[in-house]
Amino acid sequence: MELLEGRPDYDCLKGFVQTLLIISHGNAALERGFSINKEIIVENQKERQIFDAVTAKGGIANMEVSKLMIHSVRNAHSRYNEALQEQKMMTEAKEREHAAGRKNEQIITVLLDTLQINIDP
Repeated sequence: MELLEGRPDYDCLKGFVQTLLIISHGNAALERGFSINKEIIVENQKERQIFDAVTAKGGIANMEVSKLMIHSVRNAHSRYNEALQEQKMMTEAKEREHAAGRKNEQIITVLLDTLQINIDP
């Protein structure tokens, strides 16, 4: 902007550059929101796929509800609980492995100290 100051023949260009810089700064919050909400976008796409499938069948009134769909809905909560239990077991297993690794490191440190061996990392 300092290059354009005091030059009347570049007033139009100066106004354009100011507007351009204001616009790009104004979208920063919006663009940051896109990167934060990636998971939400994926969920919205799943909902959109369901909506498109129902629309392709001619709407809710024309959807055929099979026994398989009914059983799937009835069992959804139990499948959710099973997934939570599996995730909890995986987390506990990782924590046990991490604790065992720390314990092994402590044992090695004690052994090296007793043998008075210095090893530079």
